Amino acid sequence: SDEASDEASDEASDEAPAAVYAGWNRGDTLRDVTLPSPPDGTRWFRVADTAAWLEADANSHPADARAMLVDPHYGVHGKSLLVLVAVPVSAR
Repeated sequence: SDEASDEASDEASDEAPAAVYAGWNRGDTLRDVTLPSPPDGTRWFRVADTAAWLEADANSHPADARAMLVDPHYGVHGKSLLVLVAVPVSAR
């Protein structure tokens, strides 16, 4: 799946994460993974993805600019690491 199209515009709250997801693709090719459901009342937000497509943003997002994922599938690029946090959502 295309990472850019999986994002929504809601903001993560400042609360501590209810869960953390880390995924690593040690292979050479893109792998589509199905993310576990986040805890009730939370959504997954991308903290970091070491794939080349996010290098312009230093492969990470500050807390106030994390991208909320709306698709339960995520394309983890080869030789990359993905870190997500599950936090409550506050609408803009």
